[in-house]
Amino acid sequence: MKNIFKNMSNSSKYAEKLYNFILENKNIILISFFVALVINAVDIFTIKFGIDSETYTLADGPQLYYDTQRYGSWILYYILPFARYHIVSQIIGIFALTLAGLLTVSRHNLQNSAKLLFVLLFVTYPNFAFLQYFYFQSAYNFIGLLLVVIAYRLIEKNNILLYFAAVVLLFIGISSYQANIAVFLSVMMINVILDYINDKNIKKSIKHIIKSTIILLIPIIIYYITIVFTNKTLGAYHSDFIGYRQGIIEGLGNALTNIWRVLSSNGFQGSHTANIIITVIVIIYILHNIKNYKTYKENIKFIILMLFWLLSIFSLNIVFGTALPVRAKLAVAFYPAFILLLIYCFNNKLKYFIIILSIFIICFHTTNIVKYQISYYMTYKQDEITANNIISKIYNKYPEIVNGKYKINFTGAVNYTHKNPLINGKDVFSASFFSWDGGNSYRILSFLKLQGFPMNIQIGNMTDDMMKKVKDMPSYPDNDCVKLIDNTVIIKLSN
Repeated sequence: MKNIFKNMSNSSKYAEKLYNFILENKNIILISFFVALVINAVDIFTIKFGIDSETYTLADGPQLYYDTQRYGSWILYYILPFARYHIVSQIIGIFALTLAGLLTVSRHNLQNSAKLLFVLLFVTYPNFAFLQYFYFQSAYNFIGLLLVVIAYRLIEKNNILLYFAAVVLLFIGISSYQANIAVFLSVMMINVILDYINDKNIKKSIKHIIKSTIILLIPIIIYYITIVFTNKTLGAYHSDFIGYRQGIIEGLGNALTNIWRVLSSNGFQGSHTANIIITVIVIIYILHNIKNYKTYKENIKFIILMLFWLLSIFSLNIVFGTALPVRAKLAVAFYPAFILLLIYCFNNKLKYFIIILSIFIICFHTTNIVKYQISYYMTYKQDEITANNIISKIYNKYPEIVNGKYKINFTGAVNYTHKNPLINGKDVFSASFFSWDGGNSYRILSFLKLQGFPMNIQIGNMTDDMMKKVKDMPSYPDNDCVKLIDNTVIIKLSN
């Protein structure tokens, strides 16, 4: 195969470089991908639909990506349309993550064992599972993350044409998922720090940070302009995350509180991670350097760069002044991976300790990932039973609804009082279609359609008079929870 590449023109030598890269890192790629495949096996190899999946399924095309300002996903749909579908989506997603983790540190003269350690800690970080839940979007989001890392690699080449290519890739990556902005900044700082350790040139580091940040701003501005011209506004979903409406102090306080919860493995945002262990290590290191003032004085520039790296991880929290969803904190995956990489590479005495600690962290994170994925699957099975039961009740009383003779509506929500012990998830992982949003008729109907309910049936309006009649109805699972009122079949899910 090498002979084939040798006969290519100079412009095709990038293919040879790619081949050599894969050849040199094949073991890291294979091991990391296999581990990611195993820990996500429940999610990958079980057929189910999660919250929001019903919308993307029934849309069956790229328009919804465009409407929700995911222009990068809209572009990627035309390039990789198959990447939106369940098992294929999940596998492509974790493979993109594997390559992104490797590309982050591949340029540096590190041991293969160190690179493998970094990639394994990166791909097993639980926050990725929270995003992978939305599998109709996740592959494009993870491909976008990979493109952002590739864009940074291109920026390092100091070539105008490659800068242009980097801007294009950054636009696709950022407009697929805005959290990839923090990913780019984190990757940039990781490489700046590794370069500084090697050459101790702080001026070079600062120049590179400024150059990379300016290039990053270009696609961000283009993305904003695109939103203004196509959708006119950022949209309620994005604007809801802006936490500075009540004041800068309160917004910044919310952001800092959330950052600490993530770093201390505390509360909803952090308890699924082992970050507290890494934070303790970082604090011990800082205290050690303060105690040894001479060493501290020599390493102050390094500490400042590390601080910039931490700020880059949580850059979106600080910009928005709020706690973003767990699935949007992708850059935090670099936190344990990079800290342990530094110790592993630059402290021979602690190498075996770091290997043992890394295995423990990977196992802890894997346990949570598998637990949440099982919870997701079991919740879906409960919803599937409920949906089929409701459909059966409707057909028994009003079979003519199949022909679109009646509309439909739902009141209340189904809350499972006796949950399966395996349902023990966070956030969306234990979310039911019949209770999300307090009971959402459009979401519930879409889920019923995924179970085979006729596609032509539409949601009917609920009048005050209809609501009065609903009050006297028994609620689900009573057979009389279904009633025809003014050409609309009402299903009362709860009082």
